[in-house]
Amino acid sequence: MRGITFNNLPPIGPPAPGRMDVACFVGFAPLARRPLFSDTLQRWLEGYGWPLEKIERLPQEPALIRNTPVALESWDAFRAVFSEQRLDQAGSVRSRLLADPLPIAEQDRVLHLIADHVPLALSLAPDEGGRLALSELAAQMQSQLADSGASARIDPLSGAHLIIQRNNGVQPGELTVHANMSLGFVQTVQSDANGLPHYAGAAVKAFFRQGGRKCYFISMGDPLPYHVGASEKIARLRTLLWGPSLTDAHSGNRTPLTWEDFLSIPFPAIATGAAPVHLWQGTAHLAGLADVTYLCLPDLVDLLVTPPADAPAAPAIEDKEVFVACSASEPEPDGYHPLTRQPPECGAGAYGVWKRVVGHLLTHLAEHAPTVQLVAGLPLPDRTVRKAFDRLLLNDLFPANEARDKVDKHLQMVFPWLKTEDSGRLPGALEPPEGTLLGMLAHQSRRIGAFRSVAGTLAANAYDLAPMEAHAFLSATAAEPAMADRVSWFDHVPDGIRLQSDVTAVRHGSERFGAVRRIMILIQRAAQRIGLDYVFEPGSERIQRNIRDALSNLLHQIYLHHGLRGRSAQEAYAVSCGRATMTRNDIDNGRLIANVVLQPAVPIERIAVDLLLERDGAVSFGGDTV
Repeated sequence: MRGITFNNLPPIGPPAPGRMDVACFVGFAPLARRPLFSDTLQRWLEGYGWPLEKIERLPQEPALIRNTPVALESWDAFRAVFSEQRLDQAGSVRSRLLADPLPIAEQDRVLHLIADHVPLALSLAPDEGGRLALSELAAQMQSQLADSGASARIDPLSGAHLIIQRNNGVQPGELTVHANMSLGFVQTVQSDANGLPHYAGAAVKAFFRQGGRKCYFISMGDPLPYHVGASEKIARLRTLLWGPSLTDAHSGNRTPLTWEDFLSIPFPAIATGAAPVHLWQGTAHLAGLADVTYLCLPDLVDLLVTPPADAPAAPAIEDKEVFVACSASEPEPDGYHPLTRQPPECGAGAYGVWKRVVGHLLTHLAEHAPTVQLVAGLPLPDRTVRKAFDRLLLNDLFPANEARDKVDKHLQMVFPWLKTEDSGRLPGALEPPEGTLLGMLAHQSRRIGAFRSVAGTLAANAYDLAPMEAHAFLSATAAEPAMADRVSWFDHVPDGIRLQSDVTAVRHGSERFGAVRRIMILIQRAAQRIGLDYVFEPGSERIQRNIRDALSNLLHQIYLHHGLRGRSAQEAYAVSCGRATMTRNDIDNGRLIANVVLQPAVPIERIAVDLLLERDGAVSFGGDTV
């Protein structure tokens, strides 16, 4: 026994449809080195519908937890099952350009390498002429690497480079290939795969740091390393949206799929609650999570951008040895300077893909999960669109369209990105803001109610924003809307960083305010719960009265907590259910219709104060002199 593990995770509370503080994160996170599936989690999975046989296999087959909602009530609960790290790169080595067939010298017929501290020696068997076809070279090497921590292949793009890489794409490690002139390695090469935090874990951590109490996390697989190409990211985006079994359904069997294809190809529908449970992938699990109010895909922005190289490529080394004069000794550096990796920044094309993906999710929510809100961090703009970023958002991504308001009310965007005490090892030291906003919404809901605005809430542990000139996007003329009218906005204040606006993506109307939108979600959920109690009851005046009283009691509680405005309860809301709201045809066909009229307490957006400073030092406020 190498250690002691304390299974002290608290029991997971049962789903409560009346809650307004539960978020669902769908993303990529690797399993922990030794996942801990606590008894409380196993009991929750049993309640979710897992058979006992599958639960018993979970400790030996932890990958079964993929594509399954995992209920979490603390950051420690997340770390018990998932790791919070991904790799900066896969750990691969690429040879120089090779001839085909490849002549192999006698002294180069054994390749020495070290994969994750395990030394390996690969023997090569060329033909009688000392040559070996590249395909046969890769086959001979791969047969000897079958049970090791590395693999070998020929680059499919060039067809003339040998690639050796680590097999472990999750845990940090290193790969060292010793010099072999015939195989294109003119000197010993080492590739380190280091750990970095991933965005899904950062969002969940920010949620609990800001005061969240419960969320679900659905892992769709291991996160990609930081340095990967566009083809890998496109494939992983398809997995995020439709799962691994449906990623080829919309591509017409064309490979590889490009970002331009994503702007035009038809998207397959996300599975609904009517589909068999085994077909639910990612977002489709909302059909079985009655207490979820918010949906978040924290990896979405990262999948749209291919990061630049950390450093310029090393110059090619000449085969011919030459002697040069010795150079002067260089002083040792004063200290260690960590490598700063670039955060994902989008151009116009990436924003177009983001718009299509978000629109696809919103359409699903509007039709099949109308009481769930998508919370999405707005992607960072690159230099090509930064100057016209606000116009890009308002005119191209979300233009004025009353028909879109019915869909856009399900979206709450947040910007800019945050620098926090926990974001130092993320690319650019920046943290996507959606986790912090979700924590604010959850904490506010439990403290004083979801129908109150969260504007003015302090962002915990945040000390800076990016982009630095984000305040410039707030400017707008009186005739045009500002970007902050449709985006929940963080900004500097004297005591730190606070949320300045709490709004949805709706351009006009009362549901532009986040608090009003949450009131409507609360009422709609309450109406569903009340209706379920009487769905099999015969229609009568007693049923109508009970439903009217239940809705009135809910609205009165909201009114007492200042969620509705009016000098009296009669001015704030009215509920009617009876012959005035139903026709004889409605009654004969078993339809019961209740009419609810309410006046939400709309937050104050702007206060104008007239200030005049006289020459004698007197200050006038609105005509009063002090």
